[in-house]
Amino acid sequence: MNPQELIDRVRSSVQERDKVMAELYANQALRANTERFILSNSGAPDDVETILCDTIVNFVKNCYKPDFQIRTNIENYFFGVTKNLWFRTIRQRKPTTSLDQVPEKPAEDNPELLLVNLEQRKLLEVILEKIDEKCKMVLTLWARDMKMKAIAKELNYSSAEVVRKKKHFCLKKLIEIVNDHPEFIDTLKHST
Repeated sequence: MNPQELIDRVRSSVQERDKVMAELYANQALRANTERFILSNSGAPDDVETILCDTIVNFVKNCYKPDFQIRTNIENYFFGVTKNLWFRTIRQRKPTTSLDQVPEKPAEDNPELLLVNLEQRKLLEVILEKIDEKCKMVLTLWARDMKMKAIAKELNYSSAEVVRKKKHFCLKKLIEIVNDHPEFIDTLKHST
């Protein structure tokens, strides 16, 4: 499948757009790649269907952007979108295991919230002590919404892509630590 041909077909008419969507939905290679990725990353068969449909809708929406183009093959494009959608879904399902869900500043007007946030911060510090210093720095800066390029510069990484890979590795490690210690999960659940 030529990506530019698909984009042109989607833009040409509603009927052609619908045909492209049906072709993508029926494409066994795209379905197999989506299924393999999601099932190997703690997903269920229902998740495969949802993410596949969301990926197709995402593609069609992007086709209507005037400057949209795909610089790779359609399988790689779909895999990238699938991966992003799936990780976003996981973060929404497990907000307590994501660093960006921990508030930066507690609300000063609520004493109970201050205690809860203090407990969460202490727990987060304990969890972060279990990973190496570089991971701790990458995750802390990322949780503060620092851009990947800025993190690369700050921590002397060669590129933003290297930082993205490091962040992915570190998050995976952090989630493993949290999942290996049920008491962390219980504390986080009871403090929210």
